[in-house]
Amino acid sequence: MNYDAFRPRQASFPHRQAAPQSPVDPSPADPPPSFAQIQADPAIGRLRAARRPVVAVLATVLGLHLLNSLLATVVPDLLAVRLFGAVNAGMVLALLLTALGLAATHWYARRARTYDALAAQVRASFEREGRR
Repeated sequence: MNYDAFRPRQASFPHRQAAPQSPVDPSPADPPPSFAQIQADPAIGRLRAARRPVVAVLATVLGLHLLNSLLATVVPDLLAVRLFGAVNAGMVLALLLTALGLAATHWYARRARTYDALAAQVRASFEREGRR
């Protein structure tokens, strides 16, 4: 399979040279796989399953930030409670949310390495199948 979206376009200016075209061109009898065929592939299912925890962590972090904003709006007296010295509950909650955001970013960066490798394998397998 050859993806036209990844192929450089012809130069529109006469002084620029176009990049060489890929030597493998699909034959008209070998159409690219349909969306349904791609979605039915088990490798795509594994890719989706690897993404699910990322979406859950993102939703949790964003939900807690929203909860913090709602608490600050609805019950500011609760966040103004002094815990020790000049530190109040709002400060502690904001620092905890910052630490949670940094931890989620670190976790995602580590997880993205395996997710990106799996996505590259899936893309390579579809490109190999299309060239047969």
